Amino acid sequence: MKTLLLDANVLLALAWPNHPFHRRALGRIDLRSRLRWGTCLLTQAAFVRLSSNPAVIPGAKSPAEAGQMLQQLIEDRDHVFLEARKSARPQLGALLRRCQGHNQVNDAFLIWLASVHGGTVLTFDAPLRHLAPSKDLVELIA
Repeated sequence: MKTLLLDANVLLALAWPNHPFHRRALGRIDLRSRLRWGTCLLTQAAFVRLSSNPAVIPGAKSPAEAGQMLQQLIEDRDHVFLEARKSARPQLGALLRRCQGHNQVNDAFLIWLASVHGGTVLTFDAPLRHLAPSKDLVELIA
């Protein structure tokens, strides 16, 4: 079963009904057929940080409340937590060499993690596709 690794922006859009891309994120997740959706430590931490930042989310929650929101999301039966695998670190190095700067480091990590688990990164961020060595590693929500 294939896994969609949600980047932090998709995770935020999914959780917050007042997010401008909420319907797009929800629509894509609802379309999945026999697919799991995943998070990782990086996306979970970003979710809590951004959900508690009023400059990002109107009506932002406290970090504790954002953590509770995250817990509710990941209790979904189709959720899977993706862990980094030590044996696959050489692949991460190859992706980091493709980075054009520091802003792509998290993207490289997510692409690497998805590839290690046979999944795909789900994102709104079109430039992420150019970092991936293979088209099937990134799916763009249009």
